[in-house]
Amino acid sequence: MIVEPKATPARRSRRSQRKGESGRVPLSRELVLARAIEVGDQEGLEAVSFRRLASDMNVTPMALYRYVRDKDDLLDAMSDMIVGRVDLASVAGAPGGWEGKLRVLLDAFRHLLQAHPVAIPLFTRRAGTTPNWLRTIEVGLGILREAGFPMREAVDLLRQINNRLAGLVTLEPAVAPSPSPDPDAVVRQSRAILQALPPAEFPNVIEAAPYLTQCDDPERYYQLGLDLLVDGVRAQLVKFRR
Repeated sequence: MIVEPKATPARRSRRSQRKGESGRVPLSRELVLARAIEVGDQEGLEAVSFRRLASDMNVTPMALYRYVRDKDDLLDAMSDMIVGRVDLASVAGAPGGWEGKLRVLLDAFRHLLQAHPVAIPLFTRRAGTTPNWLRTIEVGLGILREAGFPMREAVDLLRQINNRLAGLVTLEPAVAPSPSPDPDAVVRQSRAILQALPPAEFPNVIEAAPYLTQCDDPERYYQLGLDLLVDGVRAQLVKFRR
């Protein structure tokens, strides 16, 4: 489960400005971070800068240094604010033992990464040493320790799971953007190419053409990936116990 605010401080402030309020936006650390995340989600992490945020908030770049020390502090705090939206209490209360908890945690992260495109590039650049990250790592390690893994193996598995989940979400058909202005036309063209292949040489590819060219059930696709991750952890546990 993801805890998402209905309206961020940045959105509320922009609404107030559109209603005709004049003057500078009352700043806070939360407001600066919320706007930085919005810019990152909409335009990419490279678009996040003190100059851009100051322009959006109608202040000088120097005014932002009251709330964030430098660019590293800004990126760390953005990462921490995003991961803090994972409802860890729902993970702890999940039924089904360690497997149930792991599934809830992974599903929560899946929705988090989908909601915030900036999350993956941000998470890969910043070390998870901020408070919300440490709480999340503690929960993840606790799940794997509950399963029966020693600490060294639990850490290695948690890293592997994080990387594979990021790959699953990034490559998920429902998330990956199409570079074509008419993605349906691209699908039709690709399907026609596959179905025109020599049947004697490519019988399986021809039969699979509708599924190879379009994912008609993204949720089923994701659940299969989740099953593979959890089944892989279970298989490692069996090997460890031998």
